[in-house]
Amino acid sequence: MIVVERVKELNEDLDWAEFLRNQYNLFFDPKFLSYNDKFGKGICWHHLKFRDTRNNKLLALMTGCELNENGLKRFISCNGVSFGSFWWKRRSYVVDYIKAIPEFLNYMRENSFDKITLRSYPFLYDAMPCEENEYALLYKGFRILKVSITNIINLSEFEFRNIAEKKRAINRGAEKFEFFEYSSKDESTLFNDLFEILLKDRGAKNVKPTHTLDEIRYLKESVNDRIRIFYSTCEGLPVSVCYLFEITPDVILNFYLAIDTNENIDGASDFTLYKTIEWAKGNGFKYYDIGTSDIKGNLLEGLFSFKRRFLGFGYLRKVFEYNLT
Repeated sequence: MIVVERVKELNEDLDWAEFLRNQYNLFFDPKFLSYNDKFGKGICWHHLKFRDTRNNKLLALMTGCELNENGLKRFISCNGVSFGSFWWKRRSYVVDYIKAIPEFLNYMRENSFDKITLRSYPFLYDAMPCEENEYALLYKGFRILKVSITNIINLSEFEFRNIAEKKRAINRGAEKFEFFEYSSKDESTLFNDLFEILLKDRGAKNVKPTHTLDEIRYLKESVNDRIRIFYSTCEGLPVSVCYLFEITPDVILNFYLAIDTNENIDGASDFTLYKTIEWAKGNGFKYYDIGTSDIKGNLLEGLFSFKRRFLGFGYLRKVFEYNLT
């Protein structure tokens, strides 16, 4: 039998900490989630654990929050991070999922929820990558509310010789750019300068970064090397920056890639992206997620093509919904 338990104090929950110690996921890490409280995001948390009573072991974790909208109570997994849904124990499989999901639905009904929204990660993020989780959700009555497409590189297949269309740009970049990783030992102004590049890059596209300067600084200090900041310089000045989030020991997510719009030096983004891919492969990651290539349901063809030339193939991020009323 599977029982569903609400987590009262995430920072003090030993079961949650032990689960992540064996099977880490950045977006389930209390240190990462805490920035939402630190900066007053107003999220009403409702995190869950799924326990198998046969051995008293946890089968899955789920980050979650409550949202009241138009008189309806919605459970979302999860605001405050990119992904949520079930983070299943390694070696669990579809039979376990099909047993657990009805208990989850019963828990939602007992706690007066009207709707459920699960923002699921691409299946490659799973400890044992497969689509059994998505099958189980659909089998038990969830529907796909929306999808977006992200570009993911299988690093075992990534070789410089296989990106013919980008070789020339990268080789030219190697002649004029230098590549560095940001360190807390660097000058205190460098962190701000790199974020300013990101801010201007996104401003040129009429959007804002997901995080503010203070938020990204807090996250970097909270999770340390789980967030890596790389940058390229030209004649000693930063011209491109990349923020990598280590989601799991196998998956690295390129959360931000930006160029200095004032300089707009040709090839800076190609060079920086390539060097971070090279770094990720050299440090044992299996997959490099370059990020989504659509916005509000519209494919950004130029952006997708750019990532595809780096062998970033398209995978779906799905949002599942269940109507309990």
